[in-house]
Amino acid sequence: MTNISKTLRYASSFRHFCALVGCIVLFLSVAPVCAAAKHAAYSGGEILFIGPSASHKRDLFSVRPDGSGLRKLTRQGIGCIGASWSPDKKSVVMSIATKIGSGKTSTYRYNLAILNVRNGAIRNVAIVGYPQVKPFNPAFSPSGQQIVFVGSSRKNFFVLYRINLDGTHLWHFTGYGGERSGHLSHDGRKITFSYISRGKENIYTTNVDGKNEHQITYKNGADYSPNFSPNEKKIAFVSSRHNQSFQIFTMNVDGTGEKQLTYGKEKNYSPTFSLDGRQIAFARYLGVGKGSQIFVMNADGTNQHRITFGMTYATFPDWR
Repeated sequence: MTNISKTLRYASSFRHFCALVGCIVLFLSVAPVCAAAKHAAYSGGEILFIGPSASHKRDLFSVRPDGSGLRKLTRQGIGCIGASWSPDKKSVVMSIATKIGSGKTSTYRYNLAILNVRNGAIRNVAIVGYPQVKPFNPAFSPSGQQIVFVGSSRKNFFVLYRINLDGTHLWHFTGYGGERSGHLSHDGRKITFSYISRGKENIYTTNVDGKNEHQITYKNGADYSPNFSPNEKKIAFVSSRHNQSFQIFTMNVDGTGEKQLTYGKEKNYSPTFSLDGRQIAFARYLGVGKGSQIFVMNADGTNQHRITFGMTYATFPDWR
């Protein structure tokens, strides 16, 4: 072989080697981008939910929308039966049930409390002047300065209330008695709630001052747990219409454009929109021995998938 032939041979081999190295470099640079693109399919934020504690009570947890980053926010088995993020995610407002006594004579005491997410401190919120009111389903107002909740007492069963963070100035939105769930719009100007009358439960909207009230569903069965989308154009809710198991629907804020998102025999409940409105988290009851788990889907009902594992139940999500 001449010196020229050897040189050409080595040059060709070197070009092949450079091409191979270039492919490897390209793959290594593109792979993280692909992984990031896959992760970007999920909306941001964290999903708060209630799960089991070692003491067989209920604790608070949070998880990312892709199922990663599971955090336990409370440690002592506080008996939480409802919770919601503050607008800045530094606090959580909770409804707590504490068992008093044992056996057939046992009763429960219900109270509001605020959790400091950073240090785990819990501050009780006593309802000033109305100790008989039992609070359920609490949520912060968009300003973070008030709490909205459903309360029950001997006089009025299930009334939608608003209260200051220090427990003062209890105020009811409607005063009917029969409201089971409510949710403030993200701009703080409207509230949507469900109301039970003559064996039917339907959804309403009203201004926060109680004016301009409208009924927006008229079906048999139960329509409840309404939740505004971030742009206030849609409401997600749960319904048992058509003799179905409980399923999740969406509709426009005026009640038009209803769309069923979940189907099947499983019970689905507690829908909550992502911050960008593109996805919805919800709880699904999977059956005896399996409990409820948190699922995420696109806002049109596609791509439904489970994100909580390894616990006996996970329920009542709130996305922030």
